[in-house]
Amino acid sequence: MHPARRALGDALQRQWGYFASLSGKWQGTWHRFSADELGALKSRQTFPGICHPKLSNDERSLHVVNQYPVGMLPPGMPEGEVVDGMHRVDFGVFDATNFQSPLGPQTRAIYFDGAGVVGSSKLTPTRGRIGVEFMIASGDGDPEPKQRRRLVALWQMTVTPGELKTVRLTSVTAIVERRQPAQLSQWPEKELRVADASWHGERMVVTPDGSESQEKAPSPASPSHELPGGIVAWLPADLPDEPGDLELAMGWQRPDGWIQRVAAVYRGGMMTSATHDDLRPKL
Repeated sequence: MHPARRALGDALQRQWGYFASLSGKWQGTWHRFSADELGALKSRQTFPGICHPKLSNDERSLHVVNQYPVGMLPPGMPEGEVVDGMHRVDFGVFDATNFQSPLGPQTRAIYFDGAGVVGSSKLTPTRGRIGVEFMIASGDGDPEPKQRRRLVALWQMTVTPGELKTVRLTSVTAIVERRQPAQLSQWPEKELRVADASWHGERMVVTPDGSESQEKAPSPASPSHELPGGIVAWLPADLPDEPGDLELAMGWQRPDGWIQRVAAVYRGGMMTSATHDDLRPKL
């Protein structure tokens, strides 16, 4: 086998391994917010839910089923079967052929050990909108993730009174989860906000083909939003009119004093990489 083909195969296997490690039954709380024209968020709904990506016995596919209370389905989602007062929504089966474009060819997924980004592959609205989902998991010192934070952000194409088209942030959902069953260890309470300190650490950079590299992580700017569960976000109210360079990101201000941050990186309007930072305060 050509060395380049072998390397690509290894990269794909790593990406699949990262993706599969986020499987399991995750139970948590969904916090939905709407955004005004300045990007400020207003709480809209809070409810319990279940995300259950189930890995097949041969570990070659992952079947994702979510459960939402009646009346709390995501917009446009078919109702599906109702079991014990919860809508059971089947998101499909993912394997090596589709897990890197889980919502169709217009989407891109990049994974890390315990983190991931799924989003629009380019900053051009598909069906009038652009979306991105971030996820960060932690094992509380255990190799198997036990807690997880997720964030879903949507920008919608709008037309202003002057007939100007704007791609504007319209909704954000912050999700605080724990794996079931899981016995959580007690973290020391050292939570620091991003603005409370300067930060340093390591950054992993992964490109869509799964190639990985490491570099020093810069101290992040103050986030645009602070959300439940220690989640922070860097989300502009409006996306640029012309294809350019942009980072969309989520962070988790953990109770142990560390911050994890994952970002989708767009260059020339295309998602060219994702980054995962492990940050600790400078002493």
